[in-house]
Amino acid sequence: MTTMTLRDARAEYYRANGFAADGGDSEDWVPIKLWKLTVNIPNGKARKAAVKIHDLHHVLTGYQTDLAGEGEIGAWEIGSGCASVPVAFVLNCFAITVGMIIAPRRMVRAFARGRASQNLYGRPIDELLDLDVARTRTSLVVDHATPRALDFVAPVALALPTAAFWTALVLGPIVGVIALIGALV
Repeated sequence: MTTMTLRDARAEYYRANGFAADGGDSEDWVPIKLWKLTVNIPNGKARKAAVKIHDLHHVLTGYQTDLAGEGEIGAWEIGSGCASVPVAFVLNCFAITVGMIIAPRRMVRAFARGRASQNLYGRPIDELLDLDVARTRTSLVVDHATPRALDFVAPVALALPTAAFWTALVLGPIVGVIALIGALV
């Protein structure tokens, strides 16, 4: 049986998804695509550190980089306990919100899978890259999730306030402008 390190698997993941060889680590801003809208967000030190682990989680779980796949990896990371890494938690809350809109069942399954798994957050990246992919999957219990009856509650509970925030952020100024025009007319 051939073994593959997380380093090699991550390099293949970057190639397969059209990412730079460093996964975008050298970029100051990164594009986030939401359907036809692209938003650039700052690629600060905390985000860079979180994404290095996040990308290894993609490798280990097999979740894709499309909108649904990012929602799934977000649900899995939240389920497996990423709250101690605030930037990962916040970005995952946004991802799971989009995921609950386009593929709610997949988000629930991914969250349940995460609840039964461990993740790599809190471990030094340099110590992880030479680990064997198959052994790491086994040690994190990535493939042995048994959904529990209430595993659907957390994705919904996380998605609703995040969706409300973005709705208010987008609609608030529009309502304000309409009210101002109404007052002036």
